[in-house]
Amino acid sequence: MIGMYGPSWPQRVDRRIERGPYEPHDEPAFMADARTLGEAIAAYSSHFQVVIRPYDGSNPAVPIAPGDEPRYFTYKPKIDDETLVDIHVHRHGEWLCPKQDLDFVLNDGEVVSLSGLIC
Repeated sequence: MIGMYGPSWPQRVDRRIERGPYEPHDEPAFMADARTLGEAIAAYSSHFQVVIRPYDGSNPAVPIAPGDEPRYFTYKPKIDDETLVDIHVHRHGEWLCPKQDLDFVLNDGEVVSLSGLIC
C-alpha cells in the first residue's frame, strides 16, 4: 500500500515533538493499492473525484522551457478552479521527483505527496 497526501486529503500538520524535529506527516495518509505513480494517481482521482493529468505547459506563467522534461500536473476538483501540483515520492528518507513518469515504480510503504510547486 502507498500512502498519499494532497489537496483533497487533510492538510499535513507539522508538529514539533518535545523540542525535537518537526514531523511532516502527523495525519494518516490516504492509502492506495498501487504499483506505479499512474496507478496511485488514478486511485486518488477516483476516490476524491478529481482530475489529475500531466501539465502541458499551457499556462504562460509556468512555461516548460525547451529541453526541460515536464514535471508538473494539473489538479481539478469538481468545484474549485484547476491548479498545478508537484508530485514527489518519499523513499528511504529522501524525496524523489518522478516528474511526469506515470510508470515510476512505487514500493510498499512509500508516500506520494501532491503539493505546491517545489522544483
